[in-house]
Amino acid sequence: MKAKRFFSVLLAVMLCLSVFAVSASADSNPIKDTSADVSLTVYLLQGNGSAANASDASTFVITGADGAAPAGYTPIQGSQFTITKVGDATVTATGTTGTDGKVTFTKYGSGVGTKLPQGTYKVENTGTLPAIQSAKVADFNVDLPMTNPAGDGWIYDVTVYPKVPINTGDPTVTKKVKSSTDSSFGTKANIDKLNGEKAVWQIEAALPINITNYTKFVINDDIDSAKLGTPESISVKFFKSGETTGTDETSKYTLTSSATNVTVTLKDFANMNAFAGGKVVVEFTTELKAIAERVPNDVELTYNNGASTDTTIDNNGGKPNDPPTPDGNNGDDPEDPSDDEGPDPYVWTGKIDVLKVDSTNNAVLPNIEFKLYNNADDTEITAANPIKTNAEGKFTISGLADGTYYLVETKTDANHELLGSRIRFTIDETNLKGNLTSTGTLLSQDATSKLITVKNTPSQKLPLTGGMGVTLFAVCGLALAAAGAFLLKSKRYE
Repeated sequence: MKAKRFFSVLLAVMLCLSVFAVSASADSNPIKDTSADVSLTVYLLQGNGSAANASDASTFVITGADGAAPAGYTPIQGSQFTITKVGDATVTATGTTGTDGKVTFTKYGSGVGTKLPQGTYKVENTGTLPAIQSAKVADFNVDLPMTNPAGDGWIYDVTVYPKVPINTGDPTVTKKVKSSTDSSFGTKANIDKLNGEKAVWQIEAALPINITNYTKFVINDDIDSAKLGTPESISVKFFKSGETTGTDETSKYTLTSSATNVTVTLKDFANMNAFAGGKVVVEFTTELKAIAERVPNDVELTYNNGASTDTTIDNNGGKPNDPPTPDGNNGDDPEDPSDDEGPDPYVWTGKIDVLKVDSTNNAVLPNIEFKLYNNADDTEITAANPIKTNAEGKFTISGLADGTYYLVETKTDANHELLGSRIRFTIDETNLKGNLTSTGTLLSQDATSKLITVKNTPSQKLPLTGGMGVTLFAVCGLALAAAGAFLLKSKRYE
């Protein structure tokens, strides 16, 4: 009985060992299983700066073990890869590395997808690169499955660790702008100041991979307080490499602001490693004071990487003290795109000036009333109305967004006729002071000042004094009435 139990236990142990042996030697079978599922995992990592993991986009390591990132490496998030089966372009899939730095392909096609067929695949680094990458990983081919390193079996789940070029260069700073009702930032923005819109400015500074070595990193934005209002709603967000959501790391910067300046000074560099290769984004809002002119706004970044003197760059990477380009533009003119540093971001809003005069003697006409309408849908722009000419016969409408408008004269004085027609004009970036589009003998616009002159025709009324006119008719009427009364009275006496 004891012998029987012993052999039963021994048989169970041998069975377990046999299963383990089959499992351990599965990839050592020289016969390829053509029906087996295959997968490809791309694992993108940045190293710790040692020679062993120096950037090299032309080589990569392939292994069957899909484990954690090797020690000393940091995952790179947000890098997109596309795989395509060689000889069959319909078999293709695209994915992006996640927080663990990897993306795995097991299927292709829409919906739930279809399992990847075995074969050779081309791997491409596509799409927009995260800030940490200085260049795309070089294209390469990989077999699914592929022969194992020992040369005696197959790897069906292949993992590649491309050597990625890392951006370790100097930081950069850029600036963009939008109106407070726009959805995205750009190089310029039209502000509907009349209806309360403001300018929203965005500064983006790239954090180098070796940010922990830095001793200085200061973002400085000087505000022209004569043209822009005091900065409001200031936010500072730090973004990790490849991430689209930032966090307010209050321990890593100091913010100072005034009516003429916004300054963000980074600190605690030793603990900035989590944001190496990422970026810091500063946003704030200002009122636009200046009317009918383009208002640019630049930014400067001063930094020290710990091994040199301070360096200062401005928007688009130029140096503030760079000599002018051959056309004489030093970067201050937002209208000149030929500057090698690129134009500064700018904002604008429009206006019109109108003069009301008598058509016969050009005498100014005060207290003439108008209303402004949107030409696109005939809606009244209540923010501008009512409008009335001043003692000099003038009025100004400021803060107009780009578009086509029309004015209607709603009330004139006792001695003039209403205009009776619409006064149409347009506002755009090349016509910041308005461009009169209505025509007629009563409308004109000065080519230089852009002042629109509107003439009113005097009323054509019957004279009340001098000559026969109304007086004659009145006397005749009274005479007839008196004669009638006399005849009536005479009849009664008869």
